Amino acid sequence: MYKLTEDGKFIVEDYNWKTSFSNFFPGIAGRYGVPMWAYYVTRAQCVVSAGVRDKNRQIMEFRSFNKALNAVGSEGFRTFVKTGGAVREPFARSADRSARQTLTVSSGELELRDEDPATGLVTEVLYYQLPGSPYPAMVRRLKLRNTGRRALRVELLDGLPKILPHGMDLHCVQTIARHVEGMMEAADLDGSPLFRLKQSPADVEKVERVEGGNFYLSFPSAGRVSYLVDPEVVFGEAEVYDRPWNFMKEPLPALLRRPQVRQNRTPSAMTAASFELRPGREYTLHSLLGYAETDALLRRARRDAG
Repeated sequence: MYKLTEDGKFIVEDYNWKTSFSNFFPGIAGRYGVPMWAYYVTRAQCVVSAGVRDKNRQIMEFRSFNKALNAVGSEGFRTFVKTGGAVREPFARSADRSARQTLTVSSGELELRDEDPATGLVTEVLYYQLPGSPYPAMVRRLKLRNTGRRALRVELLDGLPKILPHGMDLHCVQTIARHVEGMMEAADLDGSPLFRLKQSPADVEKVERVEGGNFYLSFPSAGRVSYLVDPEVVFGEAEVYDRPWNFMKEPLPALLRRPQVRQNRTPSAMTAASFELRPGREYTLHSLLGYAETDALLRRARRDAG
């Protein structure tokens, strides 16, 4: 169940049920890059915390190991795949042990693989840092491959149920989390979400505008994607991320027609896509999680990745 390959990769089969461990990604971003920190534990989709510089610049809330294990399955990266009206969540820890789940760790990458014999879908996730760029970002590559004998019509939701807007420090995250929600915003910048506070949360006489923002951008191998920034649209309750109750009840087009609350609520960063997956074919979705100091840098991130 454990294997160390000659090229230095550590492989754990059925990792959701093995002894857990944690680590940080190396904060290397190339000679001219801007590093970010990312922390993972070996449950669900692993990456549970991320940010820039220190704990005052969190994008995904930082938690110590024991609390991270409790949170990664709900507030870490999530993938919901609907085929034939049924929704499945790859990489989730489940009483159904038929799926084969594999974790591969190398010096600068983390790779997950989920094989579902019932649908014939193989889901793979690869994480790595983005080197040599003027903005810090982590790359997440999602692949869906149809190994079955029939074509599948897939509706996909993928991303973060909860993302922290830029402008929050450690005090905001841990002490006044409810109060600071009244300052949150999921702005729309040329069709891409930019997450930041509408004003500085400091208790001073002068209100200051928050510059820049945290972002989550996705680029599909085919078709187009949409973004859901209101967790209530997906989960039914904005504060609870246990199951995507609305997605389980409604088709994706109906979900996308729902009005989204973009202010005064802790936002989500979920990418939505629909596509047909024929036998032997695969669908790839590259996503960037990071921070842009200015709106111009976010537009550059879109150009670079697109």
